[in-house]
Amino acid sequence: MRVRLVLIASLLLVLLGGTGVARASLKIYESSEAATLLGEVKKGKCKVKKTSSGRRTFHGGGKSTNGAYTLGVDIYGFKGFKREYQVPFGVINPTVNVESTAAGGPDYSNNYPFPGTPPPSAGAIAFGKGGAILGLGIYALPNPDYSQGVVLAGHMKCIYPK
Repeated sequence: MRVRLVLIASLLLVLLGGTGVARASLKIYESSEAATLLGEVKKGKCKVKKTSSGRRTFHGGGKSTNGAYTLGVDIYGFKGFKREYQVPFGVINPTVNVESTAAGGPDYSNNYPFPGTPPPSAGAIAFGKGGAILGLGIYALPNPDYSQGVVLAGHMKCIYPK
């Protein structure tokens, strides 16, 4: 229970601390009482593709401004920018990954199997301005053994191929 309260408090701290609408910034925080800022992603490459079966997929990704982490977001069966996509634990659709750029550094993902019965969601993905903005509110994105995690809050600018 205490861990859940710390995670919720961390997310509120991030949200109330402000990620201004005028400047896109998706912040990555350590999910601890200290809520240390690990990095932020301001913009990334995004694309929507049709698969051979006719389904649409979304991919968005970027690098933190300090170069320490990369962010990847994948939605298979993408149904458009006007929806909010829940991010459950232990699944591959959708996927949210934060990976260290340092060799052997920590990686975080909602894909890792949850020990026991998982909560209904780790957070959500949403879009603004017709897909020009990718927003994330993730209160707990764990490492493989669930001993560490990160909080993601804010939004980044999506740059689409011409």
